[in-house]
Amino acid sequence: MNEDIRQRDLSRKQDSELTLAERRELRRRLDVFTRAISGEPPAEAAAKPKRIASWNPALARKTGAA
Repeated sequence: MNEDIRQRDLSRKQDSELTLAERRELRRRLDVFTRAISGEPPAEAAAKPKRIASWNPALARKTGAA
């Protein structure tokens, strides 16, 4: 059912006709859209911790970053 509601066209329904699941889906779509516009990563990507590499001075000299 979840995949079915993700593909459903809800644009022609009035707010009073929406079920709770349809309201949640519209809220999810709005959240995805606003994140895309603002440049924020999707919620799934934001949950992953960033990997921090240790600084290597020898490597930095070779690449010109020093």
